Amino acid sequence: PGRNTLALAIVLHHTLADGVGGLAVLAELIDGPGSAAPEAGFPRPAPSRASLAREALTARLEALRHLARSWHLLRESMSAGGGLRPPPAAPCSLNQRTGARRQLAVVRTSLAVVRAAAHRNGATVNDAVLVAVAGALQRVLLARGESVGTLVVTVPVSGRSQGRGSALGNMASPMLVSVPATGAIPDRLRQIGRASCRERV
Repeated sequence: PGRNTLALAIVLHHTLADGVGGLAVLAELIDGPGSAAPEAGFPRPAPSRASLAREALTARLEALRHLARSWHLLRESMSAGGGLRPPPAAPCSLNQRTGARRQLAVVRTSLAVVRAAAHRNGATVNDAVLVAVAGALQRVLLARGESVGTLVVTVPVSGRSQGRGSALGNMASPMLVSVPATGAIPDRLRQIGRASCRERV
């Protein structure tokens, strides 16, 4: 009370930076605890055109050094997104604009039970969630007089390695996964576990 309070709000679209990249940006902008005091010449004078040109040239040369890695990341992203010919979406009433009568249902369960069931069938918790969502959508379709054997869903995945966890930029990519909506649940878990494992490799 009685003191001026300032706040800085930064909004970054995910095409520029994912969550981890956004935190890396904030870390560069905000002084942490115990930071050194500003240097005596602060604020520094504006850089000259020559220094800006040298910095831009250095950045271009650095980008050329990593061209092979960039191409590799591009190929990985396209592969995760289905390549040049991604699997088509199943024709059904789900592929329509959502109206005003939509409803929200919440299901709660034990994470330990879900994890154990998934691991027992060579799948992960995320795979189990995909199977559950596909099963729920199949029930919706059956109530509408429709049925789809396999649903193609988009799953955002991180392409960050452990050594580049705090690197700037956007390292998230959409991965298309074909999720079975019919059959016994253990079989569906094993199928989606094998499919998602191949996509992640």
